[in-house]
Amino acid sequence: MDERSSIDRVFSRIGLITVVFLVLALLGGVFLLGRFGADTPVDYKDDSDHFKYGSLGSEHEFGVPYWIWRALPELFQDKLPLPGRGWQSVGFVFEPGKDLPVGMSKRHYLGFDVVWLNCAFCHAGTVRETAPRSGSAGCACIHATVSTGLTPAAASPSAAHPVCSADDG
Repeated sequence: MDERSSIDRVFSRIGLITVVFLVLALLGGVFLLGRFGADTPVDYKDDSDHFKYGSLGSEHEFGVPYWIWRALPELFQDKLPLPGRGWQSVGFVFEPGKDLPVGMSKRHYLGFDVVWLNCAFCHAGTVRETAPRSGSAGCACIHATVSTGLTPAAASPSAAHPVCSADDG
């Protein structure tokens, strides 16, 4: 009898360990599915912000991981027209307080934040108030916009495009 009860105890411990392992595996699987199975775009309440930064869903096929996109201008400063200006040196327009330029969207997909182009990339633009001076970089400052929804804060040349303020000297 004593031998039989010790075998029962071993089997009950093995059963308990198996149940605990299965519960932990199930919880881990649910966590991983939530982490890497999520497909969540950044949501904007304001229609203007949604136009400028909202996702079209193209990040699935073409998206670049956000942190790689952020690091590229720093890693390859010597390849940019105006080193030290980041994405602005190739014409991207940033609004104050935004981490993405107008025309880029962000989505959390497969465990990573990815960015790609949206409608505003083509359908928002800048215009010059005056023609570029000889010797200037030919910068296009935002002084007026037509149906782009850019905020008045972005309409100042220095806030919208620091290259312009350097040229206007």
